Amino acid sequence: MTYTIDRLEGLVAVLENEDGETRNVPVSALSACAREGDLVTETESGTFEVDKAATEARRKKIRALEDLLRAPEDSETK
Repeated sequence: MTYTIDRLEGLVAVLENEDGETRNVPVSALSACAREGDLVTETESGTFEVDKAATEARRKKIRALEDLLRAPEDSETK
């Protein structure tokens, strides 16, 4: 299953799945490079690895949506 790292609270990472359900896991179960907003998948050993390709694709999609939201505002001020 894929989760988004919603937030880090001390030694606990709050993960959220696509249905909006949250799960608390120890930060130590995340790969060292993991940060808030990353997409992670659970391994058979119970750790969580960052899916770098999916994370980057999601960030690009979000940036594109932000650009669309800004576009009308920019054209009105010119």
